[in-house]
Amino acid sequence: MSGISADAAAALSTRTDVQTFDQDALFSLDDPADLLVDAAPDAVVASPASPSAAFFFPRQWNMRAVGANAVWASGRTGSSTVTVAILDTGIDYLQPI
Repeated sequence: MSGISADAAAALSTRTDVQTFDQDALFSLDDPADLLVDAAPDAVVASPASPSAAFFFPRQWNMRAVGANAVWASGRTGSSTVTVAILDTGIDYLQPI
């Protein structure tokens, strides 16, 4: 509820032509600058032979979202000349995790 008084919100919620009226959900996200990332030895940051064993793989939700780890497990590790992208359109706070 932004820019509307409590009385106006109460009046809206009782109208028969208004199905639902919800107050804005306020939340905050962690500042990425505050997150600690452990340093990794250079040898394990990238792992072309076994990408799912790479140091940062647990933080790469996008690789698991497209099932890349299952493809890597079958021996297909791809080519550095191929680019794959995920378009993230934002946060849906109602989406179950």
